[in-house]
Amino acid sequence: MKILQYGNEYLDSLLEGNPESLAYLFHTRIVKWNEPLVSEDECTYGLFNDVEESIKPYIAFDLIPAALDILHSCKKPSEIDCALWLLLGLIESTQTTEIPPALKSSIQHINELAKSSGESQINTVKSISEYYRNGL
Repeated sequence: MKILQYGNEYLDSLLEGNPESLAYLFHTRIVKWNEPLVSEDECTYGLFNDVEESIKPYIAFDLIPAALDILHSCKKPSEIDCALWLLLGLIESTQTTEIPPALKSSIQHINELAKSSGESQINTVKSISEYYRNGL
């Protein structure tokens, strides 16, 4: 899991809820690997699996607005794809179906981003919607 070493210096602060550390980790990793999934040594994992496996649910919930800021700043489809996967990972890590207000107010823009980016991004947004039982 060599890719997950990049940005490790931000992980502890991120896991404490620092939104800037989330942005630094995201940008550090996508410079090295601009895909949401990594395949190496007969193993496939997500670019942010270490975050998803370690973050406390309430901190994941609190970081969703920061993940949305990251997503809204992305221009390239590959960056949007990675940002959507980060967002989905945080959403799943919240272990709640309570919809964060920032997500509810951004969903239309997220749908537009996904539609202009590609099928993978559309599917990720669909997964986000399904997580909330299509309540978005």
